[in-house]
Amino acid sequence: MSKLPLETIEEILSYIDEDDITTFHSLSFINRTWCNLCIPHLWKKPFNIKNNNNNSKNLYKIITIILSFLDEEQKSVLKLNEKKTGIFSTKKLLYNYPSYIRQLDFNKLFLLITEWIIKNKKYRTKFKENYFIKNSDKFTFDFSIFKEDEEDYELNFSYNRIIERCCLKDQEKLAFFEYIFKIIIARSKGIRKLFVDIYHENEEIAYTIPKDYFKYIFELKDFGKCFSGLNEFSCKGNFHKTWLINGIKKYSHDIRKLTIYPWNRNYINDLRVKDLKGLLKAQKNLKSLSFSVDSEVEKKVIECMQGNISKTLESFNMKYGDLTDNELKYLSKCKKLKKLYFDTVYFDESINILGKIIYPDLDELIFFNCNFSNSFIDLLKEFIKNNGHNLKNFQLSQNIIDINNINNNNLDINDILSTLLVSCSNLSNFYVNIDNQSDIILFFKILRQFKHSLKSINVGNYNNGIPKFNFNYDFMLEFIEIFMSMSNIINLDLSNWEISFNSFKIFIENCCHSKILLKVFKVSCVGGSKEDLESLIESNAKLNSRSLDNILIIENDEIKNITIVWH
Repeated sequence: MSKLPLETIEEILSYIDEDDITTFHSLSFINRTWCNLCIPHLWKKPFNIKNNNNNSKNLYKIITIILSFLDEEQKSVLKLNEKKTGIFSTKKLLYNYPSYIRQLDFNKLFLLITEWIIKNKKYRTKFKENYFIKNSDKFTFDFSIFKEDEEDYELNFSYNRIIERCCLKDQEKLAFFEYIFKIIIARSKGIRKLFVDIYHENEEIAYTIPKDYFKYIFELKDFGKCFSGLNEFSCKGNFHKTWLINGIKKYSHDIRKLTIYPWNRNYINDLRVKDLKGLLKAQKNLKSLSFSVDSEVEKKVIECMQGNISKTLESFNMKYGDLTDNELKYLSKCKKLKKLYFDTVYFDESINILGKIIYPDLDELIFFNCNFSNSFIDLLKEFIKNNGHNLKNFQLSQNIIDINNINNNNLDINDILSTLLVSCSNLSNFYVNIDNQSDIILFFKILRQFKHSLKSINVGNYNNGIPKFNFNYDFMLEFIEIFMSMSNIINLDLSNWEISFNSFKIFIENCCHSKILLKVFKVSCVGGSKEDLESLIESNAKLNSRSLDNILIIENDEIKNITIVWH
């Protein structure tokens, strides 16, 4: 292997999942050549090791390596000169590790800094209470705002409590972050993905960020150079975003994927319309836009979609808020859209242009937990007729609002199912609440028509473990007959249906063998004990030489909510 050409080794490495740190780490020990080629992969996104990875428990040691690149004065300011912290001399470092960083996650970086400080507490000299205030001239951020007699500054706060002061521990984390961030932007050859997703709901606050902290941080010398090639930017959570948005807007004009979630609408307007409009207008080739609304920008986000966006946007994801004809007029100009995703959105009664909008390349249409009346169905039916020829992923998971009866939770989806049958030719993912007997016949027709293209089926999620529809034995026999003819199904979620133990047994025996690709199956079963169900699943897997990854059975009175995952 040591004599393989560099191009061949690079080709081999390109087939490894970029999150598979264990494999890259093992290959780096083959010899120096392999090590030289693996190090850039290991450091591409060093703060993104998954929690289930064995290396995640030592992830904080990455901070040690980055701190080693500080100059002696900076190390002294942070009291890092003690040998027991493991800080290296810059001359002893074999690689310019920060130069390989392409992905940065502020939340994870702050958490790792917090962990590093805790792990090395006994090896470092304690700071005096006003240490960072007195040494404010050593930083870009102005720590002098934390003087005891100074109350005129605003901090971010959590859902549970307001942070009244930024204590010494918080100041220490801010100091570490600034120096580490400075090293990364000075040495990295360009950050491609930036995630600033900071939430503190229902958990202890690990760190506190002053309102204008990002204003100072983004004025650092190398910021523009480092973020000029940013491709993906996610900005979500409970912190002030104005300075962050404006900093990115100034230098990053080639973002392809953008996610903006303002602070919880019940607290504060942390994002101004002009900031968002400027950020969107600056983008030359934006492909994906996801946003959540707050009270100020609720009616204006879609109106901000001007300039090149209407010519380049391919994916649109909206969470919360309401949609009217006015917003749809702007959205209708984005003719390259391939994905429309609405999450907990209220569709205004006055919408009437939906049925006239055409997206030639639309292949994904999702309504998750949305609010609309039965009158909306006619408009949606027309929309599917005009845009269903390329549709592969369709989801209609709804909250129902009826004008005449606010408690009416029955949505007539027969017309939607009929329209899908006529207008679509290649459905691969189908998620619709099938909880009425009148819908079963059309649902079975959909299964037959798309038996070779469907990969995922979901008939709706149960409410608090209680399925909505009793799927009787005769229905189950017909369903099994159809299912056995389906060639590509991987994910089947029938948890919204209640079936008997006998029906479950017949399905497992006929539809869970090695000739069927099914990997995930969910259903709600009545009858049979938990032990009986587990025994049936395990014996069938053994009989058909199938490996089980997981069996989860949650008992809810007589109902067992079952999830089976095969390897």
